[in-house]
Amino acid sequence: MGTDQRLVGNTFRNSFRISSWPVKFRFSLKFLLLIMVVCALTSATYVPPLVERARAAGLTKSGVQMLTEPRGQFFLRQFIGDSFSERVVYVHLDGSDIDDMWLQKISQFPYIEVVTIKSENVTDEGLQFLTCLPNLMSLVLVDTQVTSEGVTNFRNCAPRILNFQAYSSSP
Repeated sequence: MGTDQRLVGNTFRNSFRISSWPVKFRFSLKFLLLIMVVCALTSATYVPPLVERARAAGLTKSGVQMLTEPRGQFFLRQFIGDSFSERVVYVHLDGSDIDDMWLQKISQFPYIEVVTIKSENVTDEGLQFLTCLPNLMSLVLVDTQVTSEGVTNFRNCAPRILNFQAYSSSP
């Protein structure tokens, strides 16, 4: 509310005027577009690493070994720091509780480059979850139930794999 000073006779009298609501804001379309672009870039830059960190923390508590390295554009990493741009690139799964569902969980990390698995509960079906990893270059399977047919199907679906090893540690 504002006040007006009016001359009434020889004295000033205060009168109050009420501002009209709703207040009208004037923005140009260019300004709104700029705000939308800034919000989109901010969420695209900051949200995925936070989601990946939360997922990795949950798996690490379950005994999965993971290695992270900085990924992303060099200049952006210089601006926001390497620690914020760290992504999971190596996963080692070992133990009797590791099964196909664990492979489905790690398939949510797109920057994984190396996976090693040592478990008798991993099968051909679980191996297919790893075909969606775009950066996977090396896969090592030890003592799994993956058959030669499963290996062939995996190799056909993921031809970019440079190192693929499957063997049994028992004689």
